Amino acid sequence: MVTPATLVLALCFLTHGFAPPENQPETITIRTHGENAGIVDVQEVDQGNVILALDVEGCVRAWDRNTPKLLWEKIDVVWSPHLSLTLSPDKKLLATAQQGSEVVWIYDAKTGAERHKLAGNDSWVFKTVFSPDGSQLACAAGGNIALWDTNHGKLLRTLSLQKEPVAPITAMAFSPDGKMLAAPSDDGSISLFDFRTGKLLKSLKPPLTEGVDWTVALTFSPNGKYLVSLGQLLGVTWWNLETGDHMDVSRRYSEKKQEINLDSSTGFSLVGTVFSPEGEEIISNHYNKGKLATAKIWNLKSGANTQSFPLNGEVGLFSSCFDDSGKHVATAVIESDKINDPNAVAQVDVWKKSSGKSLRTLEIPVGMITALRFNKTGNSLLMGCANGEIRVWNWKPERENSTK
Repeated sequence: MVTPATLVLALCFLTHGFAPPENQPETITIRTHGENAGIVDVQEVDQGNVILALDVEGCVRAWDRNTPKLLWEKIDVVWSPHLSLTLSPDKKLLATAQQGSEVVWIYDAKTGAERHKLAGNDSWVFKTVFSPDGSQLACAAGGNIALWDTNHGKLLRTLSLQKEPVAPITAMAFSPDGKMLAAPSDDGSISLFDFRTGKLLKSLKPPLTEGVDWTVALTFSPNGKYLVSLGQLLGVTWWNLETGDHMDVSRRYSEKKQEINLDSSTGFSLVGTVFSPEGEEIISNHYNKGKLATAKIWNLKSGANTQSFPLNGEVGLFSSCFDDSGKHVATAVIESDKINDPNAVAQVDVWKKSSGKSLRTLEIPVGMITALRFNKTGNSLLMGCANGEIRVWNWKPERENSTK
């Protein structure tokens, strides 16, 4: 079970000097409100001039990256272990649901100005997601999903996924072509709907021999060929939507007689870019108690592990992501016995994907990192820390690590 104590981000400083991008410091520090209010997600909007962050206390705040000055804040946002910032694909709109409320708001992501107040969902909303063109917003409430017009704030239709809801829907995803909506049903399967008509197109059953695996995160590959899920029991599973084949990372390891502890809270993170840009690979995190941990890249078509990035020591919770070019991978780790220590040393590496070589390393005694993102250009990493601070690290090296 993921708790707010485990969903904090570590503050990282640069430990290997290099010339930063022109007119930019090596790191930018933003001091947020609330002591120990760990950051769940952080993103850039307005061409990188505004930084948004969601913390474990349920607050969304926006800062001017260049000042940095607090621009606006929204409090009492619904919080769950797998929640991230809900931005429209063009990053112009932000959707938030309030704690214990049936109401969802749509804001201008740059200014915080209210665009629409969506009142009419069946119950407390746990998950929201924009359609690929940003014209619709799906809101999961109870066992239903309400679809709203984002231009006029009008309810378009409601899909009933669960007659007797067994758990709140915390996972939804639109296909890149905008034709399907994926969400878990009450029997543990994943339903693919034509969200315009409500017609069930396909049902995907997680590969369990017994019991029900509840899906807590879903995402389509950028090319629309694959659907990847994170289950409470199985961890990472992906489906080839063209053939119907699936692959379960945990099971693949057991077939090779390798002991693997793939925790659903740490093995796969949707806070960051888990897919390579072309959509044919994903990155996931693996660790064995007392053994070296690794971040692994998987080819979705063949199921082969194509690249691994070794991480130092017995590592506990950590994050990993691709940049938009697909040439680099970032990892962030902390020792497993120190995940609740805000002064523990966390390590961040940027790796060259093709060679598996670390290009840059940061180490700082500030606790655990559970989410990180490259910015759009790939020259910066966005991070937060256990005490609520956010750091922007302009990592792009003019030389590589001499010891890596």
